[in-house]
Amino acid sequence: MRKINNQNCEEANDGDLLTNRMFCALSDTARLCVGDSGSPLIFQNRLFGVASWSRSCDGRYPTTFTAIAELKDWISDVTCIS
Repeated sequence: MRKINNQNCEEANDGDLLTNRMFCALSDTARLCVGDSGSPLIFQNRLFGVASWSRSCDGRYPTTFTAIAELKDWISDVTCIS
């Protein structure tokens, strides 16, 4: 899995804009498809993202994730877990 810069991700997804709370990644082996939204992106036992959407199921396009680091304070406040 490799991170794709936001401009390239937006271009690959027909101009759909990303916010600072989103990032894209592409994998040669993992694919997001219908019903996979909410799936975790975990690396070295750390949660980096939650799957949001992908343009297709065939792996030609990057997957868009919610960036957990950008929501850490909100998650801590809501869950009372630091």
